[in-house]
Amino acid sequence: MKKLSLSLLLLLLFVSCNSTKNVAEGKHMLTQNYIYVDSVKNNSSDIQKYILQKPNPKFLNLPVGLYFYNIGDPNKPKTPATWGEKNPRSYNFIKNVFSEKQSIAYAKTFIGLNRWFLNYQGPVIVSERKVKNTENNLLTYYKNQGYFKSKVTSDINRDSISKKATVAYRVSKGKPTLLDTINFKIESLVLDSIYRNTSTPSLLKKGNQYNDKVFRNEASRVLKLFRNNGIYNFTESALGFYVDSTRTDNKTNVDFLISGNRLQETDGAYINTPYKVQKVTEVNVTTDYSFTKKGEPLIDSLKYDGINFLAHRKIKYNPKYLSQSIFLKPGSIYKDTLRNLTRNHLKSLKNFKSTNIKFTPISGTDNELKMDIFLAPIEKFTLGLETEITHSNIREIGSSAKFSITNRNAFRGAELLKLSFLGSYFNSNSGPGWEFGADASLEIPRLIAPFGLNKLVPKEMSPRTLFSIGTSFQKNIGLDRQTFTFLSDYKWQYNAKKQFN
Repeated sequence: MKKLSLSLLLLLLFVSCNSTKNVAEGKHMLTQNYIYVDSVKNNSSDIQKYILQKPNPKFLNLPVGLYFYNIGDPNKPKTPATWGEKNPRSYNFIKNVFSEKQSIAYAKTFIGLNRWFLNYQGPVIVSERKVKNTENNLLTYYKNQGYFKSKVTSDINRDSISKKATVAYRVSKGKPTLLDTINFKIESLVLDSIYRNTSTPSLLKKGNQYNDKVFRNEASRVLKLFRNNGIYNFTESALGFYVDSTRTDNKTNVDFLISGNRLQETDGAYINTPYKVQKVTEVNVTTDYSFTKKGEPLIDSLKYDGINFLAHRKIKYNPKYLSQSIFLKPGSIYKDTLRNLTRNHLKSLKNFKSTNIKFTPISGTDNELKMDIFLAPIEKFTLGLETEITHSNIREIGSSAKFSITNRNAFRGAELLKLSFLGSYFNSNSGPGWEFGADASLEIPRLIAPFGLNKLVPKEMSPRTLFSIGTSFQKNIGLDRQTFTFLSDYKWQYNAKKQFN
């Protein structure tokens, strides 16, 4: 094994002496990039990702993958027939001694080995176009950081003898631009009122260095602010920033523009419509939606807590409990967060394959929305079967099986009832043995607790309660055992990163 490893190392060292053997005349293999920012060498990972060409990867400071690639030959035959023409002696020898089928397999082995070597990355050839594009990338990066007068140059150092080259990128940042006067220009009185009443401060602050990422984050913050305060039709296209680039003192004034109108299509024409706070005035929930039933009449309906529950056949869910997963109630102001919370809460019930929420304006009004929720239920019953056969030095033969059945919406409150039955039998050197048992579990998408403790965990946290009971009987040589178990488990999602159990 040591001799084999030594031979492989010697082979790699031999190939490394000719790492540019697949580099064409007049071309050069890239071996290193250098980045100098204000004459100081910089290897920051934030900058490296803007470099379009990078040298071949190295292991222990050696481009091992390139060495393997150089063992292969891109010009070698790629089919058994052409390989046989290039290597007639060995091909015909295998064919005559064994068969043509064996000679084809023999040729495919060498073809596959050559292809395996060529799967590694070949030499990276310096491209002037990619070097120039990297210059532009670095220039854009530093301008986005507020260095508006930055400059980037590059030098390609070629060695015609070794066919190798290095590239040096030189960045002159200049002085950063600072934010000075920030003006908020909101054309709509409705949007202006929402913006000025928020407790969340703006991310744009006087004296801070210009940073394009901060502007994007500010746009995202304002978008969420309006969409969580009833402005359902508000989009990021209504936001704009104007940065004054005429000043020569490395400071800039910023105008934050927020449009007061949106384009609304009416009879084929687009009309500027002012923004208004919109309310959800109608909520419809289809509890047995499927694509195949699309267009069929809804024959069953119930109304609970102002929500209309509908079904093509029969409503099988208790509206009292299903309504607890709907956080946009009739009469409430539209909010993105409540829409997302409703979708996630309905998915967590584990009763529906898909949950689709659709909002449409109510005709004749300009500030009312209808919310339609389409729930496609999973099959009510699911069966499961697991079997196993074992053999060991102690047990001559053994077998086991487990059968389970899951009942969704068992008590019309989106509960999950699961019944499991298991059994096993084995025959050992000391005699036979067996075990059988059963257990039942009930998962409830609510917190079931005495003394009103369930009120301590809000429904927004998707609380769940699990009760489980089971028993098993075991017969074994020298050991007879009977067990009873009872389990009560509570869990809820405190936030996106924290769960209590």
